[in-house]
Amino acid sequence: MVTLGGVYTSQNHKKSIVKDFQKAKDLLSEKELFSQSGETPSRDAFCTQKIIEKQRVFEGRLINILYDYAPIGPEKVHLLLVPKEHREKFSDLTKEEFLEIDDLSQKLIHFYKDKNPDRRDSAVHVFDKTGALAGQTVPHWHQTPCIYHNQDSRALG
Repeated sequence: MVTLGGVYTSQNHKKSIVKDFQKAKDLLSEKELFSQSGETPSRDAFCTQKIIEKQRVFEGRLINILYDYAPIGPEKVHLLLVPKEHREKFSDLTKEEFLEIDDLSQKLIHFYKDKNPDRRDSAVHVFDKTGALAGQTVPHWHQTPCIYHNQDSRALG
């Protein structure tokens, strides 16, 4: 497991982390996304406060940084930058949201590379998916910076 700024994680601590993130994954189950009050079901995990609280690693003014419970890639350094307000597609972002996402993406990448000097040559992919045809599975726009340390980065193109 790779941890931003981490040095060593014991097996017991790793198991604890896995257990915590399994709980977050379970929160994303369809049953948990439906309100018990009879409201219209929501399939937008990023508008569900319980999920945000479980996965949030940083809260900005307009943007949350969430840990992805199902990261892409073998080394699994995968975070999500998500607008706090519901935005379905990139073109729905405000200028302020766009600027904060851009700033936070750069800071995340620099932070990771500064904390891992032996991996400064890592490949970085920053992407989003808009619409079902592009593979967007949550109807709330989000940006995904992924950091790769080997040739597995080619899997994303």
